Amino acid sequence: MKLNKEDLKNYRKVINEALKDVEEVHSIKLPNEILDELFFGEVRDKGMKTFQYSFDAIENLDLSDYSFEDVSFNSDIPINLANINAKIDFHKTYTYKTGRNFRLKNIDFTGTDLSDINLSGLTDIENCCFKDTNVVWPTDLFNAINTDFTNTNMSSVFIPLTALTMYNHADAQKFTNCIFTNTGLNLTVKNTERLKHAYPHGARDVLKERNRLCHELIENGSIVGCKINGTLIQDKEAYQVLANETKREYEQFKSAKIDKTLRLIKKQNSSGGKMKN
Repeated sequence: MKLNKEDLKNYRKVINEALKDVEEVHSIKLPNEILDELFFGEVRDKGMKTFQYSFDAIENLDLSDYSFEDVSFNSDIPINLANINAKIDFHKTYTYKTGRNFRLKNIDFTGTDLSDINLSGLTDIENCCFKDTNVVWPTDLFNAINTDFTNTNMSSVFIPLTALTMYNHADAQKFTNCIFTNTGLNLTVKNTERLKHAYPHGARDVLKERNRLCHELIENGSIVGCKINGTLIQDKEAYQVLANETKREYEQFKSAKIDKTLRLIKKQNSSGGKMKN
């Protein structure tokens, strides 16, 4: 016997509230058939499982023996999978098993260990969070939008800075409104001539937007811990110290240049206008 739609909705709410009162994480173990019903509702045999509900305190469930096989992580609703102890295998998702590729959408994986995840076949990420998941990102091409990659490993990923801008149609990968703090992502910057070649009809706008975005990303910390043309992007405070030091050195250079020129004028003036060798 199955709960009707309205009673299933209330059932999930009751369980959601009960999980909030649990004090120890990963301490509640429920049968897999109950978890299936809570997460997905009625699932047809060998069919795709789509999330229908998100639990606020899902980390209190022990999901160590639960398989997310045949689940679609391309969700239409925001799903909380933060700090869970499940062993997720994206290659067992319904779409990968049927099409050898998969998308990730509207999933918060924060704090969940994904260090052993195989991401080959990943094409797109949207509205996801991978902060503190220990993901090692592949060199395979994929696109992302509105996604937090903080404290994951992107040291093998190389993308042009323009891939982060609105002018990314000429780039193989596109990353829009993403956070890359402490990922080691390698950003490359094309010189003006290469930029003109890539964007023959709008290089000036692209350059302006690229510079604006770079400044913004440094200011808000989104690319701190990444590299631009091999140079590590430090935190904003470190940049301020560097900027102050650079300004001090420039002021010293300026003063020295003025003094040197004035001494030359004074020396020639005192010798009747002729500069002695």
